[in-house]
Amino acid sequence: MFLTNTRKPLDHFISGAILSVLVTNKKQNPGNIVKTALQGGLGASFAISASNNIANKEYANALMCIGIGVCAVTMIENIFNKKEKNEQSKNR
Repeated sequence: MFLTNTRKPLDHFISGAILSVLVTNKKQNPGNIVKTALQGGLGASFAISASNNIANKEYANALMCIGIGVCAVTMIENIFNKKEKNEQSKNR
């Protein structure tokens, strides 16, 4: 992995993914746990990146990080929802 002594967005993604898995109900199906981990990792990494940009007074970059983060989390949701619908239609 690309872990560093200073916290980089990839480090935050890994931390967010681990946190999401830890707080997820273990009785959920594995696909939901993966979805939650991906969303948590993406959300955490983009949120922390945005806050770092705000601290550095790079407001346009912060807005871009927030926008990309929202799009990424929504994309993961849509991918997994589509996958679930396809699996349900196959079972009918």
